[in-house]
Amino acid sequence: MIPAISTINRRLLKNFCELELKLPLEQMTNEKFISAISQILSSMMNDQIPNMHAIMSQHFKMDLRQKDVS
Repeated sequence: MIPAISTINRRLLKNFCELELKLPLEQMTNEKFISAISQILSSMMNDQIPNMHAIMSQHFKMDLRQKDVS
């Protein structure tokens, strides 16, 4: 199996380590890289996809006492 750390361009990996993780490139391991990417992806998904059930329950109210709409 190919390590994930070897699939990324060295310059991009160096910038990612130094700017995002505040870690020198020499200390980066495959496990740290996968963990950092997984954390970024999970936070992006949670930030991007709203909880529609919560939004609807907060903002959408129905008056069920009304029999018909005229």
